[in-house]
Amino acid sequence: MIDAHRVTLSAPDDFEGWRDSARDLAEAGVPASAVVWQVEGDDADLFGSEMNIASKLGEDVAARGEILLSSGARERIAAEFEATEIPVQLSGLALKVYRCT
Repeated sequence: MIDAHRVTLSAPDDFEGWRDSARDLAEAGVPASAVVWQVEGDDADLFGSEMNIASKLGEDVAARGEILLSSGARERIAAEFEATEIPVQLSGLALKVYRCT
């Protein structure tokens, strides 16, 4: 399991803080799925679980050139793509994931 790196921004629109931290983390080889972004004074993950799931699908599950969607993403773009449901286990959780066809 990847240890999480926590980054606290001064405000939701702190683009400079985000950019500087993202560059430092990328240079250190920290994968996006290992970063929790927060805003000062708020314990919630700025990007939420959908972003974390998408990141893990892209880094840990999808084959080269393959597009996988979480169930939340699939619901939002149902009319735009045809997709096949595939079973996926991530961090011990069984998820509905869709492969774009």
